[in-house]
Amino acid sequence: MKSRSRSRRRQAFKAGGLIFWAALVSVFLLWQVTTYRGVIALAGEWQFNAFGHYYPTLTFVTLVVLLVLPGLLLFRRPREPGSRELLPAATLRSARSFARLLFGIAGGLGLAGAIAFLTILTLPDDKGPVQTISLATPSLSLPKEGATTIVGDALFDRTAAIDEDLFVTRRSTRFTPIVAHGGDQRDLSYFVEVPLANDVAKGTVQTSFTGILKKGGLPGELIRLYRYSGARVEEPYFVLFASPAAVRWPHIHVALQLFLATAIFLGLGLWQKRRVKRLADLFAKQEQG
Repeated sequence: MKSRSRSRRRQAFKAGGLIFWAALVSVFLLWQVTTYRGVIALAGEWQFNAFGHYYPTLTFVTLVVLLVLPGLLLFRRPREPGSRELLPAATLRSARSFARLLFGIAGGLGLAGAIAFLTILTLPDDKGPVQTISLATPSLSLPKEGATTIVGDALFDRTAAIDEDLFVTRRSTRFTPIVAHGGDQRDLSYFVEVPLANDVAKGTVQTSFTGILKKGGLPGELIRLYRYSGARVEEPYFVLFASPAAVRWPHIHVALQLFLATAIFLGLGLWQKRRVKRLADLFAKQEQG
């Protein structure tokens, strides 16, 4: 009885370790997805070259599975020399290990989704006084995030667009670089979200935009696109979003995709758990017969 209790505690400890590892992998890859760097960026560049499109969610989930898969080794019990494990027992043990793996991946993805969702609380909004940034006037300090008006030359001929799909919803966003009047158009530190309407100005126009300033926030794919075109986009850079909803959307988009992946792996885990129960019942009947 004590041996069985110790075995259950050991299995629970291993399952907890697997979930922790899956969560660690998920959070690390989530950071790479949102910043478009590391192995995620390498996979994205390969997809652009091979398919002309980048699939961030599929890439993220695939890498999580590949990195968590070795966790199955936690549940392997080395055979003693000369022992012969019956096929039903081996099959049942493998099925249970696979179920734990699916639940571990679901747990890791769920935690990463919760972290992505909670980061929304740290985002700037449109409350408070509106700061004005004239790019023609050099500043010795970095601007503050929040309600902002930017004055400069908008490079509408270098506007970049990105489309995001989430099965039931689709969102298109455009970003335009804005630089100091008459300044170097290759050094890009500020971007503004612009409407999707076809009557947006063309060429370079001296103008002002008011919205919510956020450090970073430009989709990694667009950063690579600007760099490929010969522009320099270095940290820190800033994006002026049109509304609070626009600031929150990238984080909501990531969180929803992670929760969707969590639901898929949780469903697979429950299905596998049910299969384990059927196998256990089947083998028990065979032993009785």
